[in-house]
Amino acid sequence: MRNYLWFIVLVFAVFCGNAIGAEETYYKTIKLDGVENCVAASGKNGTKKLESRAVKVELPPGQYSFECISGGISKWPDEATAHSQKREPWLCFGQVSAKGVIAIIGRDWGYKTPEIAIEKNRDNQAEINLDEKTTVYVWIEDAWKGVDYCDDNRGVLNIGIKKQK
Repeated sequence: MRNYLWFIVLVFAVFCGNAIGAEETYYKTIKLDGVENCVAASGKNGTKKLESRAVKVELPPGQYSFECISGGISKWPDEATAHSQKREPWLCFGQVSAKGVIAIIGRDWGYKTPEIAIEKNRDNQAEINLDEKTTVYVWIEDAWKGVDYCDDNRGVLNIGIKKQK
């Protein structure tokens, strides 16, 4: 009986080790805070704010994909506010910029929970190709008709960066 228990523990350890190892396939992971990494306007009007609030990642040459891996952000302070606008509150949505080209991570569609937002956006990755070492900016955008709505956001969105071989 004792050997059988050790066998079960060993199988469990190997299985969990493989499952944990699957998460380590990312070149880098970053966290986007719904407020601190939110920019109300990118482009010419928001360049200074973008540079101070976006997460900056230095990447060597290569082809990369950016995807939501866990967490979630909400552009609304609570469910009632999102529902009053006929939206669900949780998003897997971010933006990535390299050398002035912007790509979208996920979709700006609301979901009932952060977990559903992540699951529904597994295939909505941003792809960028870098021919030299480059600073890449990653952020959440929340503006409506030129008004900054970043301060009422909540949540943290975890982004995985994969380097293609």
